[in-house]
Amino acid sequence: MGKAVLELALQNRADHERHQEMLRNAISELGGTPVQMEKNYDLSSYINKGQGNVDSDVNIAKLALALEIGAAVGYVSDTAKLKSPYMIEMEAGIACIEAIHAARIRTAFNALGIKIPVVPSALVSTSDRDSWVIKVERAA
Repeated sequence: MGKAVLELALQNRADHERHQEMLRNAISELGGTPVQMEKNYDLSSYINKGQGNVDSDVNIAKLALALEIGAAVGYVSDTAKLKSPYMIEMEAGIACIEAIHAARIRTAFNALGIKIPVVPSALVSTSDRDSWVIKVERAA
């Protein structure tokens, strides 16, 4: 993996780990029992939709972008279901960070010469998710 892609991935992963810790702590403080975080993820649905792959740095970055957008959209959707103002604020804030991660990945594509808008839509939601991801080009 290229140095720039790896550095960005490590920074994003550190944020994700902090998000997990913040959520576990908040759930516990509110009297709940946090679920265990997944140790492994099945990425085949993203790969099958052409939203990335693990065969090159560019496709790994596309996969990471799809995952970040999925996280942002997921936190936004979850926020709408919450009743605790504390949890609403936390999840909304995490959703913002996930959207920033996506924008940083899109910025990295521009730095590599793949010119795309950093912010392709004025909204991050399930309805405009496809405007944020970058499809893997299939061989003819």
